[in-house]
Amino acid sequence: MPGFGEIGERLRRCTVQVLLPGERGGGSGIIWNAAGVILTNAHVARGPRAEIQLWDGRRFQAVVTSRDPRRDLAALRIEDAGALGLIELADLGAVPPGERLAHGQPGDSSSERLAQTERGDSGRVRPGERLAHGQRGDSGSERLAHGQRGNSGSERLARERGDSATVRPGERLAHGQRGDSGSERLAQTDRGDSASVRPGELVIAIGSPLGFAGALSTGVVHSIGALPGMGRQSWIRADVRLAPGNSGGPLANADGHVIGINTAIVNGLGVAVPSNDAALFLSRGARPSLGVVLQPVSLGLLIREIDPGGAAAAASLRAGDVLLGSFDDLSDALDSASAVIRLRFLRGDGLRVREVYVGLEARAEAA
Repeated sequence: MPGFGEIGERLRRCTVQVLLPGERGGGSGIIWNAAGVILTNAHVARGPRAEIQLWDGRRFQAVVTSRDPRRDLAALRIEDAGALGLIELADLGAVPPGERLAHGQPGDSSSERLAQTERGDSGRVRPGERLAHGQRGDSGSERLAHGQRGNSGSERLARERGDSATVRPGERLAHGQRGDSGSERLAQTDRGDSASVRPGELVIAIGSPLGFAGALSTGVVHSIGALPGMGRQSWIRADVRLAPGNSGGPLANADGHVIGINTAIVNGLGVAVPSNDAALFLSRGARPSLGVVLQPVSLGLLIREIDPGGAAAAASLRAGDVLLGSFDDLSDALDSASAVIRLRFLRGDGLRVREVYVGLEARAEAA
């Protein structure tokens, strides 16, 4: 089993800072896969572009490919992925069942547990030679630091940056990344099943609160389910210490598997979007949205801000209008699969109830 410090370090290297052009502050994000897809909150990635800073200080430009303000999720893609030597994920089904991988964990068709240390030069290893942590090489399988070399030419390699001189062009690296003399390998998150999370479990939050990159906080899961005034979707609530800058960072279990995306603090508890919902967002794209920022008031939902290119603006709704009904009512209408929904609202002195029909575009863009 990896130590807690090793798990924390692995999570730090999968966490990025998301910086917006011309703005102070920012938030966090998660390297979702080795192709350069970054997952964060929609309220963090507010514009069409952002700058991504990796754990080692390197910065890359990224474009926002999809946003779901209702679920507060956004996907970005690093534009110059070729500079990182990135390709699509390897076929994880190629790992024979029961094969022993990094940290002694068996492989299966759904995931690989990869080594977290640097790759040595296997051409210099000799049978019987003592390697890192007292492991011996042998003629069939040479053991590397914290892991094993696999067979059939597929090696389970470290996610850390190694000696680029020992990585040959075109060689397959961790999770299908290609190495070359000028490329850096990009760490990616190990995703967990948020449906299996239970109250009382230990969790770890990583982010950049108040500009402190890679800050770690621990706690336990408090509860899982819907929150009043935040629609019918489920949230993971935990007593982790969060601050501005944590938004968009990972919430992981004790094994280091990401089970949520930290989003907000509600009544003193950290609130995270379950990882299964995030995966669904990436595969299906954003759900229908009005394109507004709402605030609950005594009469309904006050429109505080409105997206000029959104559905509400196209229907001539304005900032200051009050939609009649609750968040749950509005969520049900938006998720009804109707191309047009009817909304009742108040404007100005509020003496007359008005009606408007809002057309919803199907936004099926996936990251």
